[in-house]
Amino acid sequence: MGSLPLITRIFSPENFGYYAFFVTIVSVLGMFTTGFYQSVIMITDSDRERRGIMFLILILSLVVGLFFTGSIFFLGQISWVPANIKLLGSHPVVLLFSLILYGWCQTLYPWVNRQGYFTFMGAANVLRDSALALGKLGFGYLGVLKSGLVYGYLGSQLVFFAMLLGPVVRNVRSELNASEITLDKLYALAKKYVRFPKIFLATNFLQTFSLQAPIIFFGMLFGWKILGFYALARSVAGLPIAILAGAIAAVFQREASQQYNKSGDCSVLFLKTGSTIFLSLIVPCLVAIAYAEPLFALAFGDQWVVAGTYCAILGPLYLIRLIGKPLSFVFQLTDHLELDFSLTFIFLMSSCLSLGIGYVFASAELSVYLISISHSFSYLVYIYFGYQISQGKQYSKIGKYIGKQLR
Repeated sequence: MGSLPLITRIFSPENFGYYAFFVTIVSVLGMFTTGFYQSVIMITDSDRERRGIMFLILILSLVVGLFFTGSIFFLGQISWVPANIKLLGSHPVVLLFSLILYGWCQTLYPWVNRQGYFTFMGAANVLRDSALALGKLGFGYLGVLKSGLVYGYLGSQLVFFAMLLGPVVRNVRSELNASEITLDKLYALAKKYVRFPKIFLATNFLQTFSLQAPIIFFGMLFGWKILGFYALARSVAGLPIAILAGAIAAVFQREASQQYNKSGDCSVLFLKTGSTIFLSLIVPCLVAIAYAEPLFALAFGDQWVVAGTYCAILGPLYLIRLIGKPLSFVFQLTDHLELDFSLTFIFLMSSCLSLGIGYVFASAELSVYLISISHSFSYLVYIYFGYQISQGKQYSKIGKYIGKQLR
């Protein structure tokens, strides 16, 4: 994030828009390269199963990556296909390697985590972020502007993969038996844990797609420049979430699990956590909203003032999101996954309606306002049901019924 003021002075909003679209597509399609099987690495106690899952995903990533890349490439040859898909298909090699690396990194990271290399994980993350910033700046300096940001992203993924690969290879090489990785055994392992692609992949795909829909469709509806403004605004508005959400969630998850498992009620902690976040950030949020435009012009350059406008509009949403995101753990804690899945449709519908109305009225700013309002409402619904659940109330039947009707 610290390199953004330099990057935004080298690359145009159009360049930034395409980069945001590319990375979002990789993150959405990348989930299919793992089938969500990487979660098995964290839950199984069998070293043999963990090794098998790793090889299963390595193969799956290659197959799925080739399928999606080939499909997008051929779609790009059709005249009526949107320009953003055509541009995505014009870089098939970069897209293919990005999808494959996404799947492989998603596999190696939980493996390293399971081995307890926490300091190493932190160093790998820092090195990846540093490689990303240096790569973007390096390609910008060389004058590679149209795809420089994307090349920088691919380079950072390569660095991250190389870092993670070292300890995994050392660990696996000493214990691996060739008989463990036959196709029959990998198929049996995939079948044993098939609930992960069938249930968890579907839920996470819907959640990710619902939240990323504006990035995916903004360029198509309003052009790369507007998407670039929106993407930068969302990155800056989401900075507190990137910094604080993980730490808050870790503390809340630990204490909520202890309280709920002991008494069936963690509502006091739920309210305390939510109110503490709100009271701590409401004043900085209001100040940021009031001065977003001049601050963006000062930090990123005059051409990014519109992004400051969008950031001010999105400010309330990201404050509410920072409250709701950690607290949503109670849905998993209380086994309300069906209700969680059902409520995700609120995000999807609100994103589609917001973009559609803005497109009809030819106003990207209207879409941003509607996204901020509707997504804020969606998170408030999550917080409401989360509080009820934290008190011990059950909504499983409602969630299952709604989920069945929607699916």
